Amino acid sequence: MAVSISARLADRVAAGTADEQPISAIVLDGVLELLPLDDERRGEYRVTRVFRGRSLDNPALAEVAAATAADIRTQLATAVRNGEECGEVVAGTDADLAATRLAALVDGLADQLYDNPARRVGHRELPAAATTILRECLAATFTGQCHHYRTEKS
Repeated sequence: MAVSISARLADRVAAGTADEQPISAIVLDGVLELLPLDDERRGEYRVTRVFRGRSLDNPALAEVAAATAADIRTQLATAVRNGEECGEVVAGTDADLAATRLAALVDGLADQLYDNPARRVGHRELPAAATTILRECLAATFTGQCHHYRTEKS
């Protein structure tokens, strides 16, 4: 039985927190779950894209699609705000803007990965390039060091 995307994301967050990883690393792990990088995620991608396509002409489905996209952006914005609290993100960063940028990037990369996963980008295969692109996007927002897990030594 396949594990839901939500369950996998929750597992990634729990594991990252237990390992005391910075928020940026946890976010990267999470957004990679949204990309069609293996057979299971390719199937999920196909279902979500078919659903999104049908939502264009069905107001009830459009409402669900919009709520799902908003939920993802909200979770990403929360991660940015949490990053601000722990020192990974500069104070005053527009968390909603950062979340929208990352969500748009994930959507675009997902489309490209589904359409042509074997495509090369320079000297990299597209999946490796996608990870690099996501890391660079996150690094533009998560510019500091997490001080949340730092212990004070006497």
